[in-house]
Amino acid sequence: MGRGSETVFASKLDLYFRRKSQINGVTVMLREVINGYPSAEIIPFSKVHLTPEEVFVSENASVITPVFFNAPVRLDAEKEYAFIVQPDGNDPDY
Repeated sequence: MGRGSETVFASKLDLYFRRKSQINGVTVMLREVINGYPSAEIIPFSKVHLTPEEVFVSENASVITPVFFNAPVRLDAEKEYAFIVQPDGNDPDY
């Protein structure tokens, strides 16, 4: 066993939006990357839905949209992960 922890826990993710929908929200989730592509399996506790009111926009990435997970999300240090941002109804305004 090497030095340091082989596991980390994430409690939130900070995102930056340039534009948003006035009607639809977005769902954010973490997935393990397999062979360079996000897997279909969502990491437990990492799926979070944001309403349009919870999404903040800025032209220069100066305003953070925090995404707080429902519980700390366990991630293995030796694996790769992707965060997926999926607009409701594939709304093109995001």
